[in-house]
Amino acid sequence: MGNREWLLFASFAYYPCHITAGRKKSKQQTSLPIPPKFENSTTFVENFIFFLHLDIAATQSARNPGVWEFELYNSTLDRSALADAITAAETLLAATVSDADGTTISNTLYWATPGDIAAYKTAITAATAVRNNPAIIAEDAQTIADAVDTLGIATDTFNLARAEGFANDNTALVRAIAAANKLLGLFPEAFVSTTSADFYPNQRIVAQGDKTTYSNAITAAQTATTGTQDEINQAKETLDAATETFKTKLIAGTKANRVDKNIAPQYQKVTASNVNDSNRAGDK
Repeated sequence: MGNREWLLFASFAYYPCHITAGRKKSKQQTSLPIPPKFENSTTFVENFIFFLHLDIAATQSARNPGVWEFELYNSTLDRSALADAITAAETLLAATVSDADGTTISNTLYWATPGDIAAYKTAITAATAVRNNPAIIAEDAQTIADAVDTLGIATDTFNLARAEGFANDNTALVRAIAAANKLLGLFPEAFVSTTSADFYPNQRIVAQGDKTTYSNAITAAQTATTGTQDEINQAKETLDAATETFKTKLIAGTKANRVDKNIAPQYQKVTASNVNDSNRAGDK
């Protein structure tokens, strides 16, 4: 043992126990609080982890209650590379969806089979066990390096197993269609007109031709939801443009501003604000 290790053992002389030195492996070990004499040491204690083992085979008596055996492990071993590799692996795993063949997975996501995911999880677990093992000391640095290499190989294998989903992503188009239908629904037959004098300034009307054009645009977009990704993307752009055009076709009423009891209350709520709200609702 080195001089500093002997110094450590000597410092425990005041403890009511017998101290044995050596590197004998203990079957049971528990954490030992750092003695007060070493609490402020920055050059020695901080570089070691202390493990305490009580030899139950020793004669138990008031004079010799037991044998205390200490083992020292150098805690300065650099495990950062392994820790970084594990973090990257966990991130990659979290970004992968489990699926048998990827046919139901959006092409904006990556998938892998349950077997490939399970194998990668096992590799990550093994690497984590090495990283967290305090018995690996500085002299065993190759163990850490090997764990990094092993996890790296597992990561390369998993990346080869991952693939983009085969299902086209029509989420944005479906939302745009929902918003368009809500906007169109604000203009039932009672509000299909070009006679602004029959409606109040806070109300909006639309010509039949403009409503029909917008309705046809919505129908075309609905047809494209099952198309290729390019068709879906184009349909979304076309519908967005049709929605903006439809809004420009709305006509504000010019009738004297008073409540007309002959108009159903729900129709009086069709305002410029309603029109904008209906469009925003589809983006939620």
